[in-house]
Amino acid sequence: MIRLVLSDIRLQASMWWWTLLCATVGAACSAGSAIAMFTAVSAARAAGDARMVSASIALGGNIVFFTVLAAVGVVASAVGLTLTTQRREHALWVILGIPRHRVRFILRTEMVVLGAVAGALAAPLALLVAGVALA
Repeated sequence: MIRLVLSDIRLQASMWWWTLLCATVGAACSAGSAIAMFTAVSAARAAGDARMVSASIALGGNIVFFTVLAAVGVVASAVGLTLTTQRREHALWVILGIPRHRVRFILRTEMVVLGAVAGALAAPLALLVAGVALA
């Protein structure tokens, strides 16, 4: 099963590349804005300014929320387009005898693998995004 998932990702790499790129950028921006928010809140607490703490939480929370919302929308659109493009190949799998629930499981496993790779790639980029956001 894992070999099928990995070979399907490898064979369709030209399509999955853009989805991986969108997921990586979205995760890096989301994590970077969260890091920047928590850094601002910590700095305000260290300064002892209660108004600045509440302002940092309110403003940072909104920024993080809308960044995550935008990232989820873009990644969902990219995944939807990629899966729509591959619909014919998946229909051929069903014709060849693979049950529909197995095809859905394979596709979900592909999403998990791509999400894990995107998260691993986004972790170091999040620090860069947080540095830019704090500057």
